[in-house]
Amino acid sequence: FVATPSSLDFKGIKVGTTAQKTITIKNTGEAALKISKIVSNKAAFTVSPATLEVAAGASAKVTISFKPTTKGAQSATISFTDNAGNHTVAVKGKGTVPKFAATPSSLDFASVKVGKTAQKTITIKNTGEGALRISKIVSNKAVFTVSPATLEVAAGASAKVTVSFKPTAAGAQSATISFTDNAGNHTVAVKGKGDKPNAIENVNASQVSIYPNPSSGHFFVDVPNAGNLQVMSLSGKLVETKKLQEGKNEVNINKPGVYLLKIAGKDFSVVKKIIVK
Repeated sequence: FVATPSSLDFKGIKVGTTAQKTITIKNTGEAALKISKIVSNKAAFTVSPATLEVAAGASAKVTISFKPTTKGAQSATISFTDNAGNHTVAVKGKGTVPKFAATPSSLDFASVKVGKTAQKTITIKNTGEGALRISKIVSNKAVFTVSPATLEVAAGASAKVTVSFKPTAAGAQSATISFTDNAGNHTVAVKGKGDKPNAIENVNASQVSIYPNPSSGHFFVDVPNAGNLQVMSLSGKLVETKKLQEGKNEVNINKPGVYLLKIAGKDFSVVKKIIVK
């Protein structure tokens, strides 16, 4: 009777789950090895098969299963009752329990403009002893999204989950981020407020008027809000700058050519082309 390996170590196995390893029994003798009983003296360790016969020079495998029901180190003896003198193999393992810790425990995005996206992160730390396996991370409200959707965190390690908030309407909004994991399932509360965009943020090129265009060098710039004007040549050279008041502004360019007018105010910026003859 020769057992390989002569002992087994399952190391850390999550409580309630099962791991398996095999022992190879080789008959190095000249007659059949008859094992009438294979048993474990601890319920957390089980064996299969319960009996075995191995021809001379042959080998066979015995499967040992470890399913810890409690946390901590555990050991057992696998006993073989056989016609070659009876034998034992020592086995051990450790029942582990992952532990979920989220920092921060809740998120507040405060105010975010409607249609804009803000992001914050949650750090997930596994303060337990076994791997923390998160099979699903979801939000129950569409305006809050998460990434990644699954995660595995080794014992003692940390990983980040990104939460995005993109409000589609003004007002307070909240959601629950749910984690389906092997440490008991957990949630993180998130909230934020959708703010209406300021009118100035809706300024676009069609709301800025330049006339006449083409011009003789004397023209007007109409803007819905106060801002600044930069007159640039097509080569990028700055020709003139001017502060603009809300409404109609008079501008003069003496040299004929094609110019770019960069018009910017708080939260808006447009570029227009003008031809001076």
